[in-house]
Amino acid sequence: MTELDYFFTNNNGEDQQFKLIQFSSAGPWSVLDGDELLCSILNENGQWTVLEGVISNTILSDAVKLIEKQHFLKLPSEIISRWPKLVHEVIANSDHEYMVICMPEINFELFERVFFQFVPDMLKDEWQISFRIYNSDFSSDFRFETSGRKQEMRHSPLKKWQV
Repeated sequence: MTELDYFFTNNNGEDQQFKLIQFSSAGPWSVLDGDELLCSILNENGQWTVLEGVISNTILSDAVKLIEKQHFLKLPSEIISRWPKLVHEVIANSDHEYMVICMPEINFELFERVFFQFVPDMLKDEWQISFRIYNSDFSSDFRFETSGRKQEMRHSPLKKWQV
């Protein structure tokens, strides 16, 4: 689940806070005012649509801008472009949890050391981020966690699974 706080100044000059929540990485975003669901919005092929509910065009436009400027949406493609011959897919389960699946026939232990060394410099978010990295057949994995950019990092080394 991904949750963003969206602050908006209405026509009366009063500040309002909305919550933008996405329950799955490919699912719609819910726009909430407190506990009240205002609408659900979805980005399909770069086009945002309101699935249900009613929302002003100004609030919708500003909410979409907030969602689109989040780094967690760009990080998977940055990881793939950094290691195109090593990384097959990166799945953002939320803004703080990613699953990385490697290409077949790579030196997975070497990639573990490289990943640990270079990923912290790619992070721009200041909250805890967890990566679970798998080899291509999911027979080995390691975990990499950080509590924020250039801060404390935890690394759980390779586990080799017997299959």
